[in-house]
Amino acid sequence: MKAKLEKNAEFRQRMSQREEKYRVTLQRAYYSNLSVIDSDIIKQAGIDVAGRPVYVFYGDLQPKQDKLLDKLYLFIVKWLEDEFGKHPRMLDGDPARSGFTLVYFNTFCESSSHYEDFRGMLRTFPPRVILGMNYLIVVHPTLRVKTLDWIVIGTVNNELKDRTHYVDTIQKCEKYGVQVDETFLKRLREEIREHDFQTRKTRKPNHNRLFIRRRIWRRYWRSKKQRRSCRTT
Repeated sequence: MKAKLEKNAEFRQRMSQREEKYRVTLQRAYYSNLSVIDSDIIKQAGIDVAGRPVYVFYGDLQPKQDKLLDKLYLFIVKWLEDEFGKHPRMLDGDPARSGFTLVYFNTFCESSSHYEDFRGMLRTFPPRVILGMNYLIVVHPTLRVKTLDWIVIGTVNNELKDRTHYVDTIQKCEKYGVQVDETFLKRLREEIREHDFQTRKTRKPNHNRLFIRRRIWRRYWRSKKQRRSCRTT
């Protein structure tokens, strides 16, 4: 019991330190020149079925220079805090009205380092922001991106892992409550929509592996029975 209380106290202290560090970062963000960051890298593209905002983030617009990653982090912090100010109930804890969805487009990313840097930024956010994020949807993920999440997120941040999902096409975002209507698609970049269309056009059909496995086993056992019957005769 004592060890559990000490563990909880240590956790609360660590979370308060993250919150204090985030406040300092927010002050830096409002006094920094962030014009080098593309302002279209993150924006609101629509809403979900409950009317909560859906934000999109384009991974291919992230700066490639390591020295600009700090400015990108400051830009995201400032942009999200401005959005939280526009929607005061976003982080009030009510599951029916509060929260938001973040859609990360891994399209056109040359390597997994883009998503790795983005994920590292999210891990520094205080719990109120992570818990306020209903879903983190990664669109057009590569196998390496999924592997990185299994290895790193699974051992570092369970809250972030539980909210992370992967979809091969934009339309599959509807599974997580995103309204993929005409307005949502128009607010996305044209080249993203074109790539998604080509992906759906060339994608192979998803067969039911369990059904195929059962058929294989049935054929195996039938042939085995036939062999046994031949031996007995």
